[in-house]
Amino acid sequence: MKKALLLTLGLFLLVAPACDTSLNVTLYTADVFDDSKALKTRATVTTEFSEDEEDQIIALLKENFTGAKNFRKRKVGYSEHLKFDYEMDIVDDQVKDKYVAKNLMTLVLTPDSGGTIQLGVQLNKAKFDALNAQVSEDYYGDITMEDLKFRVDINNDMRDKIRITAKSCYINGEAIPFEKDFVLAKRDVVEVSFSEILKQSLLTGEVANFCVFAKAE
Repeated sequence: MKKALLLTLGLFLLVAPACDTSLNVTLYTADVFDDSKALKTRATVTTEFSEDEEDQIIALLKENFTGAKNFRKRKVGYSEHLKFDYEMDIVDDQVKDKYVAKNLMTLVLTPDSGGTIQLGVQLNKAKFDALNAQVSEDYYGDITMEDLKFRVDINNDMRDKIRITAKSCYINGEAIPFEKDFVLAKRDVVEVSFSEILKQSLLTGEVANFCVFAKAE
């Protein structure tokens, strides 16, 4: 089915409004405050697909998501979904260019003065535009952000309490249009979901920041 192939080519950026695709990322606060310039964090992609082209879809996903593994099928309502895991790059702003150049999306950490660290995501606009042009030529459609669900689960695995200042997102389902602080005790977890405004800001090709981390006093 062309719709299933188009979903794969979109790399979880959907063309058909009836389709459902999500990218869920697990992030640990110890990694945010780590001195390493580049780390990897676990991510899971779930997308609708056609079983008629399962092998072709999996091959394309492996080609575009380095290290994609653990493919499994799930029934969601009346639709078949394909789910798999891969490792997403989370990098320091000073070294991000080489990672952004090879990925469609990259998590970026930007240290600020005073010990705070901004968390954002950057879309490779050149890859996105090339992908969109191919989709337009081959399938007469456009890639849009509206149906993409992007979630980051932030786990505080440190002894310190961590303050997160969030904006342009949802925290545990609560809309956060303006800056608001949340304090995470040890082992606390918050669910950060992207707002429509934040998803659209990715199309600028710049880092779209949505959280600031600091050790709570």
